[in-house]
Amino acid sequence: SWFSKIPNFIIDRLQQTISPIAFRVFIYLNRKANFNEKHNHYGMCWVSYAEINEVTGISIDNMRRYMKELVDAGFIIHDQSRQHFGTKYTTTNTYEICWMKKLTKLKALSHVAGV
Repeated sequence: SWFSKIPNFIIDRLQQTISPIAFRVFIYLNRKANFNEKHNHYGMCWVSYAEINEVTGISIDNMRRYMKELVDAGFIIHDQSRQHFGTKYTTTNTYEICWMKKLTKLKALSHVAGV
């Protein structure tokens, strides 16, 4: 996709509640998320810490802290799963962007209410 859509009030609230580095992580996750409402993985993405580091320059060593910041603020749901392949383990990070689903539900409710 050539652009990302994040409502201004979300950006304003984010800047008031999280650190600038966590904000950069959130922007990147939004860029990677699938926002096709007809798709089963709506608002979700699978991105490694290494990929986030490569694009944003944010240290992998500090990534957990910024993810926790975003989770605690209610902007993402972050899940990690580990798979065992032979002698190696691989970790998969699943992110769900919360603001878009909430906004979609509010929009649907306003149409039902006739607003």
